[in-house]
Amino acid sequence: MQTHIALIADYAGHIAHVHGTALTFGLFACQLEDIGCQVIEDQSQDWHGCTQDEIEEDCVSVQQLLMDSSFTPHI
Repeated sequence: MQTHIALIADYAGHIAHVHGTALTFGLFACQLEDIGCQVIEDQSQDWHGCTQDEIEEDCVSVQQLLMDSSFTPHI
């Protein structure tokens, strides 16, 4: 499993960087789309070489995104 970072938008137009683990970015993108995100682009390469702490400082996890009351899914 690899850590991937996606730039996403929700239905209300809010933009966020979301991190998560999956075998490929494509599978991670499918997970995000299943919860109502519009995946804008793969930004994993921009974070290559960063520690998990550095990623978590600027990106939200899928769990954090789902708990955010301002997140409006595309569903």
